Amino acid sequence: MIIYKTHVLSYPVGRLALDMCLLFLMAGFEVLRVYWGVRGNLQESEGYTGSNLIATGATVLLALYFVIWQSYVLRADVIIGAILLCLYGLTGIVGLGTLARFTRFAFTGWMDTQSSDTRVDEMGSSDMRTSGAAMT
Repeated sequence: MIIYKTHVLSYPVGRLALDMCLLFLMAGFEVLRVYWGVRGNLQESEGYTGSNLIATGATVLLALYFVIWQSYVLRADVIIGAILLCLYGLTGIVGLGTLARFTRFAFTGWMDTQSSDTRVDEMGSSDMRTSGAAMT
């Protein structure tokens, strides 16, 4: 769309450089967002999933720039941007649910190991009392 706008409309030169830089920045964030999302899902990692959500927030801000504050905003920009923002919103909701699930499993796993260690200690101490009573 930027190529079309530069040829058809009189695009300010300084704004064209800014829009191109922000477009490449958004592409970089998008690559990182997808990589961290896939990696976080495969490894069930809170760190990668949280990084995915942060990158999603950055790309949402950049998408808002291209829908609202860009030099020339065409109807096609608004339609594509609205679809993109809806998909980012859905991705963010699913990412938050996934992060909550991974965090819950990590917390539950920690609690299970603590309670199983306590049970082993209780069973071990009760076994020692029983064997001590049997010896006397």
